[in-house]
Amino acid sequence: MAASGHPARWWISLAISLLLAGVVGVQWWRVHTSFDPNPEQLITPADVQIYLDREGFSPPVDGSEPFLVPTGVFIQSLAFRTPNDVHVTGYVWQRYDDDLPEGLSRGVVFPESVRGDAGERTEIAYRKRGDGYELIGWHFDVALRQWFDYDDYPIDHKTVWLRLWHPDFTRRVILVPDLAAYASTEAGAIFGVDRGIVLDGWRIDETFFQYQAFGYDTDFGVHERPGARVLPELHFNIVLERQFLDPFVIHMVPLFVVVALLFGMLMTVTLDGDKAKRFGFTTLSLIGACSGLFFLVLLGHIQLRQRFTGYGIVYIESFYLLIYVLILLVAVFTFSTTHGLPRGLRFLHRNDGEIVKLAFWPLTFAALAVIALAWF
Repeated sequence: MAASGHPARWWISLAISLLLAGVVGVQWWRVHTSFDPNPEQLITPADVQIYLDREGFSPPVDGSEPFLVPTGVFIQSLAFRTPNDVHVTGYVWQRYDDDLPEGLSRGVVFPESVRGDAGERTEIAYRKRGDGYELIGWHFDVALRQWFDYDDYPIDHKTVWLRLWHPDFTRRVILVPDLAAYASTEAGAIFGVDRGIVLDGWRIDETFFQYQAFGYDTDFGVHERPGARVLPELHFNIVLERQFLDPFVIHMVPLFVVVALLFGMLMTVTLDGDKAKRFGFTTLSLIGACSGLFFLVLLGHIQLRQRFTGYGIVYIESFYLLIYVLILLVAVFTFSTTHGLPRGLRFLHRNDGEIVKLAFWPLTFAALAVIALAWF
């Protein structure tokens, strides 16, 4: 070491660094595991009826509008094609009672689907006639455009939703979840999803049905007062938790190696000519090495930003920003060994800059701890 110092000081520096690293780790774990079931989910048919009664959508006893159509969903595959595009396949079914008016359309609309190579494809998969009702099931293959919040990446949760409309715009039809078709719809349960579903880098926390009320400033051409046809929209939600290992290996391990290299470079900084020859230390070579590390980190940062084009700063970018600062500080400190420091800062050069070298890891992890506590 260029700065030997008292061994106890290095042990103290190590202990403080490990303590602060533990604070960061605990904060990550808390956020990663902090999941509470959505309080607005529809668990039982009684929940559906309570919602419809509260919003004034319960059908009259004379059979007039609105009409209720039980609807169920089963997801077979789900994959993120882009940060905002999700490809979903599966089955959706509906039960039409015989007392519904003749001519009422059959089917379901996915209003958020986008056309293209993975555009919407829906076809009848099965049809069954029961006692007083008709059951129709469709297989669907849709690409959905949805907005997701990536601020906490890579310690984040996502909710993918399947938004369902009835195709008959001329009648007041409300889709209600066919909860009786599932073994369990309790809060926190996972239902309506293939047990063998492959989710790249994700884990399912729960699934649930929910109503969302949307207001529109149009009657969609049916010549009614704007807003008069606002009906509750049925959503089937899938809550996903990102698996932390892949982003950790891809992003954080290389960044940690860069910081370790910076520390190794910092340890070769010395004012002693003999030590400088032994270490091969020159100001120019060290600043050149800092430049190389900067462009390496910048390349990784650019690749990350290309993944989240149009979004603000995501959590993992704070690591890149911190490393930019560390590179700059190491370069400035290296430069100061030949050009000196202001009188009030000359103590930083004492014992070959021992105080700077001792403080490197504690200050780095302190910054990470402050960012984690403030961010989350």
